[in-house]
Order: sequence, then structure tokens, then C-alpha cells
Amino acid sequence: MAIVEPDTVFTAMPVPSSRPRRESLERLVRKFDPVERDFRNRQLGRAGEEFVIDLERKRLTAGDRGDLAHKVRWVAMEDGDGAGFDVLSYDLGGREQLIEVKTTNGAAQTPFFLTRNEMAVSKERPEHWHLYRVHLFAQQPRIFTVRPPLESALRLDPETWRAAPGANAPDVGVAAS
Repeated sequence: MAIVEPDTVFTAMPVPSSRPRRESLERLVRKFDPVERDFRNRQLGRAGEEFVIDLERKRLTAGDRGDLAHKVRWVAMEDGDGAGFDVLSYDLGGREQLIEVKTTNGAAQTPFFLTRNEMAVSKERPEHWHLYRVHLFAQQPRIFTVRPPLESALRLDPETWRAAPGANAPDVGVAAS
């Protein structure tokens, strides 16, 4: 990938599409091998996080804060992927920035997933939490950012549910033979 300067990457958040979602296309996409798709998504996610770390270090160095550039951490790689953000960076005043990176090779409007933990941290530390949506990654990477409350900038649709037997579940029983 070519060297990219921070001031050439950031863009405005796209305007929401007025086109209805195509459920049939989404179902078709699900027919692909989920293991292979997960592997590719993880590779792309790591590459996007590494890209953001490099940008953050360049931004801080350009802002005469090399001291902070050296403190930027790849939290998801060093500590694991459960912190609710991927990169620990700083603004030029030295305040922490907790950056969650979401990367796609697709357009800015490509949907992405947020975990319950990412949502929780965005609500617990809204003054520090940032979402960097990296798009067009393979062609000419661009980033738009979103700050909490996420509900004011993003359409959040439930996609999966965790299911377990519960006290409120109806008694199904087993048919006797």
C-alpha cells in the first residue's frame, strides 16, 4: 500500500441511502463459506487497524507530539480484542482517544457490525471513544469518524441474538414414544 498522509484520508460521513435494503441479496451473501469469510474479515480488520495506528502516529508527529506518537498502542493486538476499542491514541492536548476501527474494501455505505462491548464503552466513555470507518481500503483508503451517541449518526439494526433456555420459555416437552 502506498504511503498515505493523515490529512488526505479523512472524509465526511456519507449521507444515508434512501434505497431499501435488499434482503434477498443479504441472504445470498450468507451462502458463502463462513469460516473463509471470517478469516478474510479478520485479516482485513487487522490491516485496517495497522493503517490507523500508522496514521495516528503520523498525525501526532506532525502536530509536534512525538512523545505521544510513541505511546500509541494497538490494544486489540497487544491485550486482546475485548477492550471495546482497537487503538489507544491521543489528541494533541494529550487526552486519550479510544479508537474502534471498522474496515471494508467496499464503499462508505457498506454496513458493519458493532459488538455489545463496543457499544458499552462508547456509552461509558463518550468523550474519548471514536469510531473510524475505513472504507475503499484496497483502492484508496478513506476514513469517516463517528462520535457517541452512535444512535444519532448510525442506523443500528439487531442482527443476531444469543439464545439459551430461560425461565420465561414455554414448556415444549418431549413426545413420549
